[in-house]
Formats: sequence, structure tokens, C-alpha cells
Amino acid sequence: KKLFRPNKGPQRNSKQDAKSVGSATSRSSKISQSSRKGTSSRQSASAKSGPSSTPKQTPGTVYDGEGKPQLTPNEQAVFGLVQTMNNHVTGADYMAFFQSPDALLVPEEGPSVPISFVAAMMEQSLKSFNDLYFGDGTNIREVKPGVVLVDNNVCTGTFTGEPYCPLPNLVPIEANGRHVVLDPERYFYYLDEKNKIFKIETIALGNHTGPMGFYELAGGSAP
Repeated sequence: KKLFRPNKGPQRNSKQDAKSVGSATSRSSKISQSSRKGTSSRQSASAKSGPSSTPKQTPGTVYDGEGKPQLTPNEQAVFGLVQTMNNHVTGADYMAFFQSPDALLVPEEGPSVPISFVAAMMEQSLKSFNDLYFGDGTNIREVKPGVVLVDNNVCTGTFTGEPYCPLPNLVPIEANGRHVVLDPERYFYYLDEKNKIFKIETIALGNHTGPMGFYELAGGSAP
């Protein structure tokens, strides 16, 4: 009945990395030739480095030669699932990421549901929110073998399609053009030795998540 009922716990207390900008003091050069040479060297270094600095790297993450993080096979599987969802691919291509149709979605509140039910809900939601977006999946990390965390994930969608009603006991609401931004969620994906997902645990980091979050923020009233 709750259908991924929103969590009423505290909001996520996010911490953002801050970059410090150092100030350089100039001293008069002893000879003009040395000054011109120093200026030329700085300009050359600036041209090579470009406008952005080297991306900040996270300890414990493996990076390639260009400073980009390398995904583990399990991380690649989860990232592929997120991209497949964002491309609004359903059916067999979506189910191929899972061990079986009986793989479970385990919300923090409410009963567990099979992934086949989740797939049907996603197809229904796409009819109402045609630009449904499931997050970029970049905040991803295999926290231990076979368990991949996607943290602070935010889903969005604009209500421009068919009437929306995620539960039979709710009153369908008509499209109103609202752009809905759900509260962040934390996902734990459990994968087998073949990199297939057999369980997803979700933790709400706000008050409006899942299908009921879309329903309420789009204008519906929960019983």
C-alpha cells in the first residue's frame, strides 16, 4: 500500500569539497630579460593546463592515464542499468541486468517487490513523465565485493503525459506541466558472480521519493 512511501527522516547533510585559491605576490625582477622569460613560461604552462585544473581524485579509486575513474565490472553493470533507464529502454533489455524477474527491490519502508513489478511501474511512469530521468549514476562505488552504492541519486520528470495514478486506491491526476524533482535516495545494488543484480535496497534521504513522491509533488494527495 505504501509503494516506496517517502521517508520522514532527516534530510541528507551533504558536504561539498571546497577549492582554495592561492594568491601569488610578485616581486620586481632583477633584469627585464628574466622577467620576460618567466612570463613566457607561465603563459606556456597555462596554455597546456587549460582553464580547468586536474580533477580531484578520491582515495581508494583506480584512475586511468587521463585521470578518469575506472569502473569495476559490477560498477559497470549498475552504471549500464542507469543509462538504460535514462534512455527509456524497457522490456528484455532492461531485465537483462538482473539475475531473474524475481530479483527484489527492498525499500526502507513498505514491502519488497519483484523487479518485474518495478519494470511495469517504470513503463507506466514514462507514459506520464515523458522525460523521466533516473539520475546520472556517477556517484557510484563498489563498497565491498558484490555490493555497489549509488549515493545521493535524484530522479526528475515533467508531468506532461497521461494521467498518473501509481496505486489503484488513489485518484488519478491530470497532466499539469509540473517539473518534479524528487528528494535524494541511496541505492545498494547486490550482484552475483556474473555481475547480475539480484537485490536493490533503497534508503530515502528526504520526504518524497519513488512513485508516491512523483504523485504527491505532481499534485496528488496521499490517503
